[in-house]
Amino acid sequence: MPLVARRVELALLTDAIEAAKSGRGKAVLLTGEAGVGKTRLLVEAQREAERQGLLILKGRGVESGGAYRPLVEAFARASAPLVDQKELASVRPILARVLPGWVSDQDVLAPMADPAAVLAEALILLLQAVVADGAVLLMDDLHWADQDTISVLTYLADSTDQLPLALIMTTRSEPLLPDSLERLSAAPSIRQLRLSRLQASEVGDALRAQELRGLAPEAVDQLVTAVDGLPLVLDEFVRQLREGPSGAIDMKNTTLAAAVQKRIRGLPADARVVLDAMSVLGDTDSELLTAVSGLDNPKLSTAMHHALASTLLVSATTPLGVMWRHPLIRDIVRDLLLPLEQQALARRAADHLVASTADVSEGQLRQAAEMYQLAGYPDQAARQFIRAAQAAVRNAALDVAEQHLAAAHALTGTMTDAAQEVLIERIDTLTLAGRAPDAYQSGAAALHNLSGRDARPLLVATARAAYGADLHAEAAALLTRFEQVAEPTDVDLAVLRAHAALAERRTEAIALGQRAAALAQQRGRFDVACEALLVVHYASRRHHDTSVAGHALSQALSLSEKHQLSVWQVRALAELGMLDLDADSDPTRFYQARERATAAGMVGMVATIDLRIAETIDMRKGSVAAYPTFLAADTQARLLQLMGLYAHTRMHIAECLLNADDRPLPGRARPAPPAGVDLRICEGIWRGGKTKPI
Repeated sequence: MPLVARRVELALLTDAIEAAKSGRGKAVLLTGEAGVGKTRLLVEAQREAERQGLLILKGRGVESGGAYRPLVEAFARASAPLVDQKELASVRPILARVLPGWVSDQDVLAPMADPAAVLAEALILLLQAVVADGAVLLMDDLHWADQDTISVLTYLADSTDQLPLALIMTTRSEPLLPDSLERLSAAPSIRQLRLSRLQASEVGDALRAQELRGLAPEAVDQLVTAVDGLPLVLDEFVRQLREGPSGAIDMKNTTLAAAVQKRIRGLPADARVVLDAMSVLGDTDSELLTAVSGLDNPKLSTAMHHALASTLLVSATTPLGVMWRHPLIRDIVRDLLLPLEQQALARRAADHLVASTADVSEGQLRQAAEMYQLAGYPDQAARQFIRAAQAAVRNAALDVAEQHLAAAHALTGTMTDAAQEVLIERIDTLTLAGRAPDAYQSGAAALHNLSGRDARPLLVATARAAYGADLHAEAAALLTRFEQVAEPTDVDLAVLRAHAALAERRTEAIALGQRAAALAQQRGRFDVACEALLVVHYASRRHHDTSVAGHALSQALSLSEKHQLSVWQVRALAELGMLDLDADSDPTRFYQARERATAAGMVGMVATIDLRIAETIDMRKGSVAAYPTFLAADTQARLLQLMGLYAHTRMHIAECLLNADDRPLPGRARPAPPAGVDLRICEGIWRGGKTKPI
């Protein structure tokens, strides 16, 4: 059918597409209940983008989809020709987390700091390499997308005004937006369009415009009532009228559920088997569908053709090649199954996924967990959620990992040893990535719920996170608990004691750190040795002993390079850069650290290093020359919500504005007004007081 109403909404989408073509894009979020026409507007947006010659990238959220699934779907094919492009070499390890074919044996997949922001920045570089005349990124059904994907899209939306990209997204809101989408919808860079049901007059006009011969006026009125303003139902009734005798429609089948059931009754048995299986499995592939349905390939192919002919399925660029015409149709088909029938199909699917000899993805593990849960096997479901969490950590989908662990805990009420191992890996990754407060909160919550198990590894990880977040009282309490259960020569105990002494007992911290580093090297714990050496550096520097500080950092750098500990290489180089800054303002080490931090995906560290580089430029050439670098660090700190760093950059930006007097700064069209300077000073002071940056 032609698009009914929606002229205003379509005009806004067209405006976003034209803005992308001009080089400064826009972001739009379409919200509304199921069946209200969100996906149809995406189709119209795609047609307009094709008409204007823009690159089209499409992804959608699906139930049981893996982390970053919509982004993989959108970018995998477009990015494939660029794998070997030199300009993208620095982000290859980042893109390798989510895009197939982007990793080589030489690439280092270090823990990613602020994964969403890192991936978004890498995708921005990828877009700039791919796009010539603009692109449109269409994201459907985001109510099923994972939180990490939502975070990436929020970051991209904040950057659209600097990109030739129209970002157009859809999500259900019944009656409210899902919690995971609240931040996305609240972003000032996103225009939210709430779709409401069609007016009765619009439905009536649309029916009469079809020129359906023999359709009586009273039948039109009945259909308008039955449609109830939902374009999906209107579309289904028009299909019935076109397929049936002239003007004939069974008014008993004027609900969407009744219409779907009528179509199903006309299908062969094998097609019904396929639809039943798909209604339970959700997004699937031919291998799993074959295993669950019991049909061989020829029968499966024939059944799929019948399902397509019924219009319950439509062709799509999915692993199976088809998808439901609308999720509501899938819900109706699934509701026709008895609970025991759903459980049997779910158990068959879960067993097949787990028994697969190939590498099972995070999405498949999550699907297996949900299938076991539906089939009534909570313990097996919990095990698969834990495996999915481990895979998510490897893919730097840290928020997804936390969701999987929470789901496993909800099913069993306890934390297994395997779940604790995954949680510790997540906490350590978050801590190294600059998200120590988040890491501490996760660990503290888990320790509160842990009972009857060895809590020592979790205590260590949570205490490290507490020290990293400058939560000294909380860290001291955790250290006391750990001292009660640890061996006196425990390596982790040694380094935590060095951390504890750092705040006020600096001479003691140096000695404790040196002993911890020596002990860690004896035990082969080279990452802990680097950590202890950095504690020595911090204590020595605060004690104004730069020679001891420099020696400790040199040792840490040597160890990290020898044992390929990329995170510690970056941290050691960055701190050596600080020593150089104190001595002769040479930024060479900072640039080395920045290059390695970029390759490792440590975007929070990159922002911090940019601030230090800007300070070096400020010392050598003045604040006006340093302004562009300060601005880059300031923008990154704001986007990453690194508020302590943001307080610093705001004050530096204010200083640049003051020193510029009436001259425009690099990149600025005109000088900042006095009120703008005052605003930045006030904001820097306020945030500094809130975060107490060191």
